[in-house]
Amino acid sequence: MVTLMLMNSGEFQIYLKSAVESYAKEKVLSNNWNEEESISKAREEYEKLLPKGETTENNFLYSILNEGQTIGAVWLEQKNNENGFIRDIRISEKYQGLGYGKEAMNQIEMMGKNWV
Repeated sequence: MVTLMLMNSGEFQIYLKSAVESYAKEKVLSNNWNEEESISKAREEYEKLLPKGETTENNFLYSILNEGQTIGAVWLEQKNNENGFIRDIRISEKYQGLGYGKEAMNQIEMMGKNWV
């Protein structure tokens, strides 16, 4: 069964490194940034969005777990008591296609209902 647990500082640092690298790569592939500046620009963007890391107000960063093992991550942002959105969701490659993303989305939906 898939569960979501708030990230601790160590988990957040692992997530952040991966997210920055992925974002930088996307921006280079879309010709928005050159490769030399991509990592520093991506890091700057994440620092703006999450100035207090995993404890940034109205942002919730979760590890996605299956039977206690981390299989992914999700970043939710709450805009107000009724609205929020998914900023990022990732399932580790070896766990993709096994229904874990769908289960995680069900958990996210239940959380969203509790925001109201």
